[in-house]
Amino acid sequence: MKTVSPKHFVWIGFAAVLCGAILFVTAVMVWLSLSKPPGSVAYTNEESPGAASPGSSVRVFFVAGLACEGREQDIPVSAWQISCHSRNLVVTDTSPPSVEIPGASVGAAPLQLIIRVPGWKGSVVTLPPAAENGCIYIQEPVVLSRETADLALAMPIVGTDYDIAEIVWVRSLDEEPLALPLGKNAFVSLNFTAIKKLAPLPTGVYRCVLRGRGGARIQDFDLCRELALPGGKARSANAILSLPPSLPRSYVGLAGFAANPPPALGSTGFFCGITFDLRKNTGELSLAFRPLQNQQSVRYRDLKPRPDTVWPISNLFLEDPVSLAFDCPLSHVDHRMVIFASDGRFTILPQLILPEDERQKKDLLGRMQALIQVQARQGIENPEFFDSQYARLPAKQLPNYDNLLSVDNFARHLARLSRAPTKPIDLGSQITVRQAGPAAWNVHVDSIAGEPAHP
Repeated sequence: MKTVSPKHFVWIGFAAVLCGAILFVTAVMVWLSLSKPPGSVAYTNEESPGAASPGSSVRVFFVAGLACEGREQDIPVSAWQISCHSRNLVVTDTSPPSVEIPGASVGAAPLQLIIRVPGWKGSVVTLPPAAENGCIYIQEPVVLSRETADLALAMPIVGTDYDIAEIVWVRSLDEEPLALPLGKNAFVSLNFTAIKKLAPLPTGVYRCVLRGRGGARIQDFDLCRELALPGGKARSANAILSLPPSLPRSYVGLAGFAANPPPALGSTGFFCGITFDLRKNTGELSLAFRPLQNQQSVRYRDLKPRPDTVWPISNLFLEDPVSLAFDCPLSHVDHRMVIFASDGRFTILPQLILPEDERQKKDLLGRMQALIQVQARQGIENPEFFDSQYARLPAKQLPNYDNLLSVDNFARHLARLSRAPTKPIDLGSQITVRQAGPAAWNVHVDSIAGEPAHP
């Protein structure tokens, strides 16, 4: 019988301990795996399905497609800008479209795609885990919302003569050739004060047209033919459009002056006053005769005209923000008059309209004879508005009645007016006249810009 040496016992003991340790570790791992919730899987960074080993690329498929708000047709593949970790990716023209993420970008976490198309807001997509084949499938549709811009309208202190601003799409921005408008033109009612911010508009180039509800009296006006409205970082620099100030209000001007005949001294100034309401298509032009002193300042409310030198205004028409035309029987003869505004200066230009034949002359005379009767009645009903010397006189005693007494008198009156030179008259909120010599006067006109409509 062979005996076992002590050395062999040592090796057998060592093997038994080693086997026991292995069995213990195995039992612990089995217990840990059984204790985890169902469906949970632990991965190392290299084993995660959402990651690939460095050096291997990952292809991402947009299963539900790529789309842009407001586009019925698909955006060309070349317009899509997709990047991952600042690396631009190439979009394949396949169905479904896809991109390939290089291995150099795959190892970075989290894995996100930035998707852009010029004219639409960018979208950030966090990628789901990869499938068993190493590809990533995005099941939800990627739809980019339209990029928008801001626009505001600024109302002058005196208001504006227009009622509506229409914001009209013109074209896409050069850098956004595929971006189209959303919906219809925007209409803004101009019944606000200060500044009105419009609802966000799709980026693009717009035209702003001002319109009036009384189309027969207000001509449409292009406030801005082409206004670029960008979005994104440039959105804060978008425009504020200033509306044109209102023209209808009260004006005063000096139509001329003449030296008084002997034995009277000094001169007489011919002051004109104008007030009208564009929307009501009414107004009046008056002429007041005032003795000139060394210095005097005259406003509209200071005028005291004769009843037969206050003429009604009709057929008002706003040609543009700085030109307002109307009809007026000035001096009891038809005139077409235009108020011009330029750089804070306001002028009025009377244009005499003579009858073309005898029939028109008789018709005009009949209208003016009826008008002077109305003027005399107004002088009786509202005497405080007129020169007290003439306020309550009947029509036949008013100085202009002689010109309307007969066809011959009226013909001579027309001839005198036709020979008189026509020149523009400066208008303002106040006229200041200072004597510069025996029969010379300096005239200063205070600008009416910024004045209220009815001071």
